[in-house]
Amino acid sequence: MAVLNIPLTTAPKQVLTVQLEDSSYRLRIRWSTVMAAWYMDVSGIDGTALASGIRMVTAYPLPEGNLAGSGLWERGALMVVAQDGSFTEPTREGWGSTHHLLYIPKA
Repeated sequence: MAVLNIPLTTAPKQVLTVQLEDSSYRLRIRWSTVMAAWYMDVSGIDGTALASGIRMVTAYPLPEGNLAGSGLWERGALMVVAQDGSFTEPTREGWGSTHHLLYIPKA
């Protein structure tokens, strides 16, 4: 599988289903005004919570939580990257223009 750019918008609350490797996952992305940061929850397509409250930081594989047992993190990682290669955090308006959420499969 090639690197996948997961399409996010600047909407403060987003829910999307993504196909990663051979499984589908539901991602819930939300902006915290208090923390001025984006957070993500990951669940199985059946609604089983796999990881909650993951702060979406730049240039660091997002923590796996309960996903370790799903096999996903053994095959790749979700990572926020800044388009300019910096380590800046994504802002409220940054998705798609300055920052991207990628699924990067292991070689």
